[in-house]
Amino acid sequence: MSNLHFFFFAIYPYICLAIFFFGSLVRFDREQYTWKSDSSQLLYDGQLRLGNILFHVGVLAVFGGHFVGLLTPLWVWHALGVSHAAKQLLAMTAGGIFGTMALVGLLITAFAFVGVNMFLGGLRFINANAPEPVGSRAISLNDAFMTGVTYTYLSSERRTMLSLTPLYKYIRGIAQPHNYELCGVWKFAPGNGLITATGFFSWWHQKDPRIGWGTDFKFMSQPQVWCNLNKIPGIAPDFNLSIGSEVRISKNVDAPQWLVAPTLALKWSFGK
Repeated sequence: MSNLHFFFFAIYPYICLAIFFFGSLVRFDREQYTWKSDSSQLLYDGQLRLGNILFHVGVLAVFGGHFVGLLTPLWVWHALGVSHAAKQLLAMTAGGIFGTMALVGLLITAFAFVGVNMFLGGLRFINANAPEPVGSRAISLNDAFMTGVTYTYLSSERRTMLSLTPLYKYIRGIAQPHNYELCGVWKFAPGNGLITATGFFSWWHQKDPRIGWGTDFKFMSQPQVWCNLNKIPGIAPDFNLSIGSEVRISKNVDAPQWLVAPTLALKWSFGK
């Protein structure tokens, strides 16, 4: 018996049981009211409803299959005329189907994926201050076609948001048109919302032909931090002025080295 086989089939099940019992005790001690729900998850609409049904049916079937398979004596199978090979085939087939259902349901409920398709038009200009040859002076952003999925996390109090989007990126008119990109957007407003942090980042693969750049990866981010004055006691709630800063951080976009460009800004938010 290999060490890997021994770990997964002799040690790992007991680790899972220990986590299950310990987690149940911690949940009972800290969050007793989460053991039940006033409304059934099966009554959710759309994607969550499908995910919950697949997950619950799959988990219950897998649990029932293990319960029957492990606790049924061998003589019962023999009396029914079911051979050991047929029993194993049934377990693998049914377990694979219902296990896949449970996994798909879990992914649907845990990750709200949304399809994304984008097109970016081309742009080209000349940096007149750059040295010769002319090829190093031309900065070109060719037409790009992108497709991917987006996962967005939003806290229950709507004060924390994180969105991640992995993308396949096809850039027309270059030697290596097939590329990829990872984009992210975030917002964090702790406490009463006096301080708000927002921003985005973009990291992508694209071979750069310009002399001296020597990399296939590019990065750009613009984090912002704002102090919302209307959250200070004594200031009117409709005084929507914020004082803050935006920092542009880039690598192999504006220049081959890391660039950090901080700013100071005033922002007025219209509406509530």
